[in-house]
Amino acid sequence: MKLSEKTQATADEIRTLALQSKQCLVTVHQDPDADAIGSAIAWAHLLRQFGCNVTVWAEDPLDDYLLCLPGAETVSQHIDMSVNYDSIWVLDNTSIERIRGFELLVPMLSAVPVVNIDHHRDNTMFGMYNIVEDISSVGELVTWIARRWNIPLPPGIAACLYAAIACDTGRFLYSNTTASTFEAASFLIAQGVDPSEWGTRLFESLPAQAMVTLNSALHNLVIDFEHRFAYTTLPLGAGPDLVKPIDFIRQIKEADVFAVFREEADHSVRINLRSKGSVIVSRVAHQFGGGGHPKAAGIRLSGPLDCAVARVVAAVLDEINDVANH
Repeated sequence: MKLSEKTQATADEIRTLALQSKQCLVTVHQDPDADAIGSAIAWAHLLRQFGCNVTVWAEDPLDDYLLCLPGAETVSQHIDMSVNYDSIWVLDNTSIERIRGFELLVPMLSAVPVVNIDHHRDNTMFGMYNIVEDISSVGELVTWIARRWNIPLPPGIAACLYAAIACDTGRFLYSNTTASTFEAASFLIAQGVDPSEWGTRLFESLPAQAMVTLNSALHNLVIDFEHRFAYTTLPLGAGPDLVKPIDFIRQIKEADVFAVFREEADHSVRINLRSKGSVIVSRVAHQFGGGGHPKAAGIRLSGPLDCAVARVVAAVLDEINDVANH
């Protein structure tokens, strides 16, 4: 991929910022996934090549499947507020408010440059510097920037970026996968990534306890054949958060739109939405303060679970009907 002229120019500007920075804070969105964490670890590596002291911060604890990423142990759940950060680098985030613990950053925002590196179409361009490309993943974007800057990627860092790309493209099966995506993945493999090894680590290493959750998801599965919509619920006690049921139910042939509702310990509800057809699920997510991509989006609502389900299911059906009528 050739980065857009605008991105190339901004990449050169932030390279200058990196050279000038001594204390860098790298952070990501709430409930971080492999693209967020893998890209953040890799971005911290790039910054360190310019002599920066880097803190990677994600206030949410990492999901178990992310702990295999080289450098995952360096991701901190806390910010040392005694450090005078002179630049903030936000990855894979549509708006700065989606950072868990965002309020801790507020005192810095008027004085410290914020760099926004993302691939979501609904990004709010909240940074002093914005690199936002319509591309498969932030992992792919970071790969191209590293290549532009001619910074070597050791195998562990390349693996983080490969994991970011592989997970955000659903093992290179989703519609966001392009020739550029495969070119980036090929480059990372050339740096020492074993795709078979990482395929096993990321997608075929579920603990047995994860099957309890998957069993609950399948038991609670609802399929609306008329509207080609399938969804399931995971109330408290339905099993540990070790598996993504959305990746299983989206395989149903008779459905094009999918949702998983998971009740959290604080009784909020985390909702994953997916589409295989023409329905744009990010439109539904935006109605509830969520966001994401046209075919993959997320929402977090206050409970109770049944109320959240009723509200979002109604919105999804409205969107399905709107598409059908146009």
